[in-house]
Amino acid sequence: MKKVKLKIVLLGAGNLAFHLGKSFSALPGYPLVQVYARSASQARQLGNKFNCKFTHILEEIEKNASLYLLCVSDDQIASVALSLSNYIPADALVAHTSGSTPARVLSPWFSKFGVLYPLQTFTKSKKLVMGTIPWFITGSDKKSIDLLKHTASLLAPQVSIVDDDTRLKLHLAAVLVNNFPNFIYDLVYQFLKENQLDFSLLLPLMEETLSKVKTMVPSAAQTGPAKRHDERVIDLHLDLLKKTNQAEMYQIYKLLSSLIWKKFQVK
Repeated sequence: MKKVKLKIVLLGAGNLAFHLGKSFSALPGYPLVQVYARSASQARQLGNKFNCKFTHILEEIEKNASLYLLCVSDDQIASVALSLSNYIPADALVAHTSGSTPARVLSPWFSKFGVLYPLQTFTKSKKLVMGTIPWFITGSDKKSIDLLKHTASLLAPQVSIVDDDTRLKLHLAAVLVNNFPNFIYDLVYQFLKENQLDFSLLLPLMEETLSKVKTMVPSAAQTGPAKRHDERVIDLHLDLLKKTNQAEMYQIYKLLSSLIWKKFQVK
């Protein structure tokens, strides 16, 4: 697309909004012109950090931005879009950042809409390299897609155009490989802490498993008693979890062991 002078308004104050604001504000030409947050103190804090205008009042939103980016929770997207529609042109380009919410959720209020979805987990206190993140774009028309693609390409080289269904599948996969294992990490962390053991002892093992799936299919990297059909060890582990009142870990261990056992039949 033709070189454009981007003017981005960022709505939200969460983890993703923080990282996007930080990245956009560091780009040449200062494309981030304003941040909005419901809290006056949060808006001021972000505006000062990103060296741009800020507001907690929707009536004060910039009227001529090239992109309004909603970095809010899924259940707030429609309500924020509805409120925003009272203060910006109907033909403004508005996009959200959700992996699971359809782009068309914005269509009742805006003729140009889309999604700018980064496949990554964000925490304010954890630095990350934005250029390594895959971005997925959905848009209502070619011009919207082109502008969203251009915006994402300023942050990272890997940008793909996808439909809502594909993005939902990617989001589901992301939850399975990220949020669920992290829940297990937390259970294990608490279990080891209760037994005066250090969680960091497991980090080399965790890193090696991740390293393996970078070079081989996950099934080839599978190890453990369930794959070997080692019923004795499985029973020992389940008995220990039962004796130590680890009900959640017991359920997870039993279910996953059963599924792995079935997948890897003894030859």
